[in-house]
This record gives sequence, structure tokens and C-alpha cells, in this order.
Amino acid sequence: MKTCAAVSAFVLMAASASADPVTIVSWNIGPGLEEPMLERKGDFASLDSELKPDVIVMVEVIGRRGAEIAAQNLGWPEHYVAVSDFAIAKTDVFQGLEVAVISKIPIVSVTEYDVTPDGNKHDVFGTSGTVAVQEKLLTSSGISNVEPTGGFDRGTLRVDLSNGLTILPVHLKSNNNNACSSATSARSALSGMQIAVPPALEDAIRNGFPKQVAADKRNASERERVVAAVKKVADEAVAEGRTVIIAGDYNTSYEPGKVGSDFADCDLQPFECKQAPFKASACTGDGFDDTFAILSKPLVGRTRFSVLTEGLGRTYEEKVFADAAIDHIAVEAGRASAFHAPQLTCPEPEPNGATAKAVRACGLHGSDHFPIATSYNPLP
Repeated sequence: MKTCAAVSAFVLMAASASADPVTIVSWNIGPGLEEPMLERKGDFASLDSELKPDVIVMVEVIGRRGAEIAAQNLGWPEHYVAVSDFAIAKTDVFQGLEVAVISKIPIVSVTEYDVTPDGNKHDVFGTSGTVAVQEKLLTSSGISNVEPTGGFDRGTLRVDLSNGLTILPVHLKSNNNNACSSATSARSALSGMQIAVPPALEDAIRNGFPKQVAADKRNASERERVVAAVKKVADEAVAEGRTVIIAGDYNTSYEPGKVGSDFADCDLQPFECKQAPFKASACTGDGFDDTFAILSKPLVGRTRFSVLTEGLGRTYEEKVFADAAIDHIAVEAGRASAFHAPQLTCPEPEPNGATAKAVRACGLHGSDHFPIATSYNPLP
């Protein structure tokens, strides 16, 4: 491994490299321990063959070891890897919730933004040179109408590439409704024991109940506070003249009734507990999830971001949800014209499977999420 002094030379390449087109892929690679990851060489190779990425934003990485396995299996002659270390002690589920950026373009600077800085971080590694990583607090404190970050909230990395791109990978709060899950699990358990299911439980599952509504609103609020804090970091990078990309698993989609445009949310009403598209009639007025509006209106900060994947079809394997992406790529609106969809030919194209700015991969490549991609061609 070479020293970081070798990497500093790569900064000199920025002027010549900045005009080269770049394909950026964002992909939730699916949870897994080290052993299953070691068996996925073909998955990473097939992703590389289909989309031919120059930069990959990865979500649900199992720490440095997971990022190493992914990078090695891509087969790139040269690569640079930044990976987070947000894991909370004694919380095993967090071990598989790291984010990473694997790039053919030299990484020149990385800051880990954690809601609870703990001094744990991974320096950039790869085939050539190292870069020391800084750690800073990711906070939404002081932002009007947004709750403070904390608890089990996930952070981000600010990854600066030598060509002027800055990547901020995100993995926002899941949209799973724990109240509904508990209710349907209870019904299943009682039925399995041949015990009569109480009518009140059947009614709650069929029509919804207050705790279900509270869970949906809490999930949205947790997404909003993290993306608001990330937006502050993104605006700082934009002010420095960098081209900023916020990519990853947002765990929410542009569903009618759900997606909001203002912090003045609707009075959300209970609706049936099942895996299905959101029932728009449960939220009349402005939607209760302002995740996208924080970026695109913008409800936070001054820089407006365009979500390139707004009209993209399903990116999660399950077909019971809406035919809408939950994995997204957002870029500064003023530079959105520099981003385009790469060529993608699928044997059986999905309905609503592409927009003018981003595409969904044809295959899952071993995950439960489809990779998404865009190409960046610098403005003259």
C-alpha cells in the first residue's frame, strides 16, 4: 500500500479528467454476512458488464470487509474505496447497514458524517494510495420543522473525487410499518394455533388503527431529519463549486397522497394493513412525507436539487408495492442537464422503467434491489 503522498498527485489529474463522461450507479446490494458475499463474484461482475459504471454507490455493505469483497469482485484494475463505520456497539443489525463508494476515479477527500461521532472510521483504500478520513457530526439541529437527528439514524459520507464530483451516499429509514407487522403476525400466530382471532384484531388489520398511522408518520419524520442534515452538507459542497450527487436507498417513493411538498402535512387516516401501494385517499391535502421536497423545493437550504429518478419504475424486487422507485439519485438542479441515462436494453422492459435522466438495471444481480444508473457529461 502506498502512502497518502502518492494520492495527492491525483489531484493534478482533475483538470484533464473533468471533461470525461462518468457513469454513476447506485445499488442496495442486499444484506448478507461475509460468507454469502464471498459467493457473489458473479453478481458484481454481471453488474459491471451490464452498466459499465465508473462510480458505484453501495448500500447495506457489511463494513470494510464487505466493501473489499465487492471491489475485488468487480475486477477493476484500479479502484478507490470509501466505506462508513456507523455501526453501533451491541447492535448487530447495524453491521450490515454501512454505505460505500467504489470509484475508478481517484478519491481525494472523505469526511464521515455520523449522528454520534465515535472516532471509528475507515481510511480510503484501494489499488493505489490511501486517504485519511475525517469524522464530523451530522445534525439537523436548528432546522425549522425538522426533528433533531440522533438514536439509530444513519449518516453519510462526503466523498470528493478528483474530477470535481462529490458523492453523498444515503440509506434512509425503512418504510416498514412495525405496528401493522405486529398485528398481522399476531393474527397468523393465533390462526396457526387454531385459536379464534378476536374481531377487534381483524377489524384493525382491515381498516387500520392509530398506532399504524403513528408508525408511518414516524418513519417519514426519520427520513426527513436525516435528509435535511445531509442537505446541509450538500449545500456546503455546492458552495465550493463541486458537482454534488445524493444517491442511495431513500426507502420512499413518489406515491400520490404520500409525497408532500410542504411541512404542513395532511391529517393521515388509518388504512388497511397490507403490503400494497399507499392508499392516496388516506391523506387528503399535502402528503405526509417531505423527503423529496426538502431537496427539490427546497424546504431546507437554498440549493435546489433535481431527483433524476422521480418517474422511474419499481427498484425493489417485491411487486406488491407501487411501481415506483425507492432508490434515487438527486443532483443540483442547475447542473441536472449534464446528467443523462446510459443506454440500456432489457429483453423484457418493465413498464415505466426509465426516465430521461436515469435507468433501472435489467437484473437484480443477486440483490433484492435493482441497481439504478445515470451518466454525467460535464457542461462545457
